[in-house]
Amino acid sequence: MRLLYCENLAVGMKLGQPVYGAAGQLLLAPGATMSARYIALLGEMGIPAVYVADPDTSDVSPPQYVRPQTRAAAWRSLTSIAECLAPAAADLRKQSLSLTHEHSGSERFAQAVRSTFRGADLEALGKSVDAVMADLLDQNVLVGLNTIKTHDAYTFQHSIDVTIMGIVLARKLGWPASRVRMFGIGSMLHDIGKIMVAADILNKPGQLTEDEFTDMKAHPERGYHILRAIRPALGAVIPQAAYQHHERQDGSGYPRGLKGTNTLGEHEPGKIHDFGAVCAVADVYDAMSSTRPYRKGWAPDRVVATIAGMAGTHLNREAVNAFLSVVAPFPVCSEVTFIGGKHAGCRGIVTSVPENDRARPTVRVLEDRTGTRLEAFDVDLRIDPDSRIRSAEADEVRAESMGSRRQPPRPAAPLPAEVVASLRQLHQTRA
Repeated sequence: MRLLYCENLAVGMKLGQPVYGAAGQLLLAPGATMSARYIALLGEMGIPAVYVADPDTSDVSPPQYVRPQTRAAAWRSLTSIAECLAPAAADLRKQSLSLTHEHSGSERFAQAVRSTFRGADLEALGKSVDAVMADLLDQNVLVGLNTIKTHDAYTFQHSIDVTIMGIVLARKLGWPASRVRMFGIGSMLHDIGKIMVAADILNKPGQLTEDEFTDMKAHPERGYHILRAIRPALGAVIPQAAYQHHERQDGSGYPRGLKGTNTLGEHEPGKIHDFGAVCAVADVYDAMSSTRPYRKGWAPDRVVATIAGMAGTHLNREAVNAFLSVVAPFPVCSEVTFIGGKHAGCRGIVTSVPENDRARPTVRVLEDRTGTRLEAFDVDLRIDPDSRIRSAEADEVRAESMGSRRQPPRPAAPLPAEVVASLRQLHQTRA
């Protein structure tokens, strides 16, 4: 199957993967035929893309890292926590920012939070993190997209996806299971301070005013005070994910302008904590990847390249290195365009991603330079050094999923046997 942006869907296409609502309810089942009404509804729900069935890619499926029921349980836990904390935040949202800043750190606010917070909510959240960890048990590399988010449920889905990415990174970094679990809880709650930001600011389609941006920038500190109020149940470290996920290594972040060491595990006083540093990478990745009411999500290869460029100045270098070792810039089922080599201008679908060379996947070529459907064939970029690809943009409608007669998989261009052997030896050395 292939991943298509909804503006590129055509009537008659078949859905390849189910479409779920934020609470885990099935909205559209696999095999559903796309009608004009269905396509319009997907747009109204803010769903940016779906997987469609395609005869030439019927053997390719996107990896499912976390089960729908696990996501649904996490969503319910976050919803319950936000609802029980809402009374403590409602009055503060009506006050000026200065008063909100003052009161959110007061004992009065802490008592208000504790009076409405139920221990069962936190227990359910912990079980949700356990379920995510169990689902991700054997996931060392993320070769597919994490999820496709809807606008109206963005905040909670974002928290869940930051947790998924964070847990994968924490494991890659060799953290013990108990610490990974603590970090997972912190990641789930890293944006809890947003319950004190008005919805019209959170979802504003245009640019925020200076006052609105100041209000938005206060959410890490507010989240920290919320979690500190229930700290006996969370411990002292977990709230740091909320407090520090917008801090930057060069001190340009907020709310306190902390600097980092670009290392992990040292925990110098007054420096960015590991939880803040790793959560920052997961948060930036998911935020850049997600389509929001005010902008379209970036293509995965652009996100990966941007994060690589932020290492050392904005993002912790060790955390970014871990990220680059587990995330594929060209996810399975995503559309790509050849920008170099004999197939330049052709378009295809990523069918597999090697763990030891994630930027050189195998691509099934489906369309020529004019958008005409080809007899499909595979190109393994690991043995075709001249071929270069980029993620296909969503604003150009190309051929429909009509299929063709499959050709046997083949390399893009025949290479001398000694060259192929040398390339394979090089990749084995890198692995």
